Amino acid sequence: QVLGLQSEWQVAKRSLRKGPEVLVPEEEENALPGAHPSQLPLQLQHDAPLRHHHLVKAQITQLGAESRSLRDSYLQLRKQVRRLEKQVHSAVLRPARLERVADDSGADNAEVLQRLAAVENATRSLSQSVWNATHQVAGLGALRGSTLQLLESLEALETKVDASVPAVQREISRLEFSLAQVRAVAHENKEDLENQRASLKAVASSVSTLQERTAADHALLGALEQQVANATEQQEEARPPRPPRHHAQQDVHVQVEQVADDASVPRLVDELSQVQAEYEDIVHKLPRDCSGVRGDSGEYLVAADGAGAPLMVPCDMRTPRGGWTVIQRRADGSQDFNRKWEDYSKGFGKLAGEFWIGNEALHRLTADGCMELRVELGDIYGQRWLAEYDQVVVGARADGYRLSVTGYRGNASDALDYQTGMEFSAPDRDRDTSHTHCAQNYEGGWWFSHCQHANLNGRYNLGLTWFQADRNEWIAVATSELKLRRQPGCVTRPPPPTASTTSTTTDAPSTAASTTSSEVLADLSSAATV
Repeated sequence: QVLGLQSEWQVAKRSLRKGPEVLVPEEEENALPGAHPSQLPLQLQHDAPLRHHHLVKAQITQLGAESRSLRDSYLQLRKQVRRLEKQVHSAVLRPARLERVADDSGADNAEVLQRLAAVENATRSLSQSVWNATHQVAGLGALRGSTLQLLESLEALETKVDASVPAVQREISRLEFSLAQVRAVAHENKEDLENQRASLKAVASSVSTLQERTAADHALLGALEQQVANATEQQEEARPPRPPRHHAQQDVHVQVEQVADDASVPRLVDELSQVQAEYEDIVHKLPRDCSGVRGDSGEYLVAADGAGAPLMVPCDMRTPRGGWTVIQRRADGSQDFNRKWEDYSKGFGKLAGEFWIGNEALHRLTADGCMELRVELGDIYGQRWLAEYDQVVVGARADGYRLSVTGYRGNASDALDYQTGMEFSAPDRDRDTSHTHCAQNYEGGWWFSHCQHANLNGRYNLGLTWFQADRNEWIAVATSELKLRRQPGCVTRPPPPTASTTSTTTDAPSTAASTTSSEVLADLSSAATV
């Protein structure tokens, strides 16, 4: 029996020496097997700001609590396993003692065997529990990683949304501006329709009235003809006899002799001839435009067509290539551009602020076909736009100051292509091709074809537009400058013979004498010849 009991103890000893496969050294007692420290759900390692994720944060907190509970259970199981292991180890180290007492206490041996079996079962159960806890911890770590990835994706989405907010706001502003324009056009169309209806009613009433009066007029016509005939006969009878013809001729000869005897006329003609020569010499020495000016940006006198009255114009020397003659400026709405056709012909405004140089001055500057046009725009969002044309010509007054542009380039679209070949329209003179009065509706003069393809002289904050064809929308213009520059090496054509008829005004940028000295000389020369 002792030998048999010893054999059983040996078997139990070997099984106890093998031990559970999940046992770890004592120095790793506070670490969870199978899980990397970075995977512990005790504290989130991700320190990025998490906004608007209260539900996700609550789930992470719950997972952390469950993880801590599992860790505590695991540590308790480890302590129990260690105690059992120590007890088994103590029992294994004392086999001799057990063998000595085996003869005296067979019942104790059976009890020990039962306890060993129970310890073995408990060890296996603990090993299984530890293995399950390890897998649960690993699952929690994977869940934590997925949660962090989800939160990072949400943060990236929030960043994209925040970045797109300014663009959305700009688009809303643009749409609001377009809506305001559409509403303004609709309101004007409605008013035009009501006016047309009222006009039709008035015309119908007038036609009825005229038809009624026509019969009465025909009845009176005969009586009036008879009265005219009677009055004519009475005048013929009452008219005094005409003086002889030779008396009138004699009076004319007397007046001519008085003029011929006046010795001051030839002297006055000589003096005016000298003044005329000096004046023409000064005019010929003036540059034809700002491309011939040598100096800084400022206001200069130029002889636009080499003759006629000089023009005071602002010159821009800072823009690339320099020598630009500024012909229009809009900046703050301080100048009223809702003016008549004659005002646009002469020019108006202040050269240092908002102004229009005048259509007559534009004709004199561009008649030789050697001017290029530069259109500089700034929209309400602060973006800059540019449209340039290799050639621009503004026709004479008799042709309605007709516009012609060619050779477009720039990032602002070719909006003037819709208006080339058009005469200049003003609120008091409609020369566009639209069924509405563009200049009157948008309160400014321009070369309109159909309204709003381009209009830089309209009412500020509403009528300043430039059509952007590639985006099929209008640029909401806040500032504009139109500039001319002579093309280098251009062979000029002689301008058509036109008289300078622009008058001098206190606030107009272009000035000219109403009667030139050459006309005075011609009159005096005729008198002297007589």
